[in-house]
Amino acid sequence: MGQRDAQRRIPCQVLTPAGWIIGTFHIMKTAKFVDQLNFASEFFRLTDVSFIGKEKKIPFFALQRVAATLVVPPPTEGDLIVERHEEKKAVRVHCIFDSGVVSGDLVIRENIRISDYLVKQDGYILLRRCKLRLGNLQDEFFVEEKHPSVIVYAPNILGFSEDEPFAD
Repeated sequence: MGQRDAQRRIPCQVLTPAGWIIGTFHIMKTAKFVDQLNFASEFFRLTDVSFIGKEKKIPFFALQRVAATLVVPPPTEGDLIVERHEEKKAVRVHCIFDSGVVSGDLVIRENIRISDYLVKQDGYILLRRCKLRLGNLQDEFFVEEKHPSVIVYAPNILGFSEDEPFAD
């Protein structure tokens, strides 16, 4: 069995400071996707890459790990994180980053505050049942999308709240 046989391909949308990239991650079949993002080297190795609005596809592209603010996996990807058997709660959080807001359910231990959890995160975290709004916070959002899961690079979160800051 070759190395490619031991991997699974996960096509994703990736938001960077330069814009959206569509590409395929290759991870071990038995690995959890968020864990692989957190344990990756300095660069993600993506294949079949295109930039939103451009037609050309690039066979290989190395993306600096810290440049991926958001990773949106396909709705069918269910093998995202290790489910730990402990008392947990799902808390709705609204995270502001330089291009907009992502709102979603963050699952954390029952006995921990969100602020204590987030301040200790130095990698990617998983939000579920997400609403992604892109644009300048002072103007109308120009994109609003719903996704089952969005993976957020925690150090790029500028601020967060449990209260909806941009209610319609």
